[in-house]
Amino acid sequence: MACTRTISAALIAFWLASPLIAQDRSFVGEGSDTLMGVGSRYVAMGGTSVAIGNDIYSIYSNPAGLALIDGHQISISRQLNAELSPINFAGVAFSLPVLERVGIKTVIGFSYIPRLHFKASGQFSEDDFESVFLRYALPGISGDFDGTVISKTKDYRVALAFAPMDSDRWAVGFSLGMVDCATFVCGGNATSVEGYDMVITEATALTFNFGARYKILDNLTLAFSVKDVNTELDVSVKTTDADGTSETTFQTEFPTDVTFGMLWNYSDTLDISMDYQVMFGSYGSYDIDVQIIRLGAEKRYGNFAMRYGMIVPLTINSSKLPEIKLPFPVAPTLGVGWKRAGFNLDLAIYAHPLMSYHKNGIFPAADLSLSYNF
Repeated sequence: MACTRTISAALIAFWLASPLIAQDRSFVGEGSDTLMGVGSRYVAMGGTSVAIGNDIYSIYSNPAGLALIDGHQISISRQLNAELSPINFAGVAFSLPVLERVGIKTVIGFSYIPRLHFKASGQFSEDDFESVFLRYALPGISGDFDGTVISKTKDYRVALAFAPMDSDRWAVGFSLGMVDCATFVCGGNATSVEGYDMVITEATALTFNFGARYKILDNLTLAFSVKDVNTELDVSVKTTDADGTSETTFQTEFPTDVTFGMLWNYSDTLDISMDYQVMFGSYGSYDIDVQIIRLGAEKRYGNFAMRYGMIVPLTINSSKLPEIKLPFPVAPTLGVGWKRAGFNLDLAIYAHPLMSYHKNGIFPAADLSLSYNF
């Protein structure tokens, strides 16, 4: 946190020395919470991963999928045109022998996930998309805003998954996560900028996530995952304005994420997947209602794979805020994968939903993941 405060102090000094910088509007948003998820294989398939996931990236979507890892695995991923975060996932998983005597396979996984990194500067009114998104991410921020906002939300997770050693019929898993959010705000009301407000927010939470998968037919698997169960953020806010500096602490709820998934093994070389994701509950003083359908397909040609998918937002609503509607009805995705001697290299190309809305048009993005099984 000391590093965060040092950077924030430098940014404050720069902002005060350059009052006209706020006139240049800019906005960048990255991370798993911008609707794409993590792992290039899954991003290329529209973000579907709850039923089809079978590697370290399952720690994010459905920890039960970790139980399908053979041996041990390490992986790292990056959005290639990212501006704020050098990676969007890093994780490692190990198979443990602790329950082998009773015929149960056990896998433990650890990961680092930048859930949301964004930066906005300039003048935004309460109906601007950027302002609406900032109020989704930071409940309580003014709708009419002129200044700079920088926020980083990081998630550190540990997970355990279990499955029978002689079958892939079922698997269960759960994970614990430590969410760490640091936000710097410097600015004022866009309609009446007199002086400035400066806010440094630090928030932490312990999250619980669990999931399961079950193969009801030889070629059909159903799965579900529940993330951020009954989670509360412990928030500390330090505010500086013309009247001085004040500090407050409080707790705020985190919305729950429930996703149902289906995997259809159409043939030995073609898999089709679908996820239905629902986010509900409260975040600060806002009630959240998000519903998304994700579709994906993977066609394998030996060590090479082609992947296709789409994201279909049904509802993105929150009380007290305008409904967010993307400039296109679906966000298409595609990608390729290659594996050899324990290495897996995956590339996804997609229309980034959050940045496409900001640009009012297609904003292309690409993710690259490298994994190694050992």
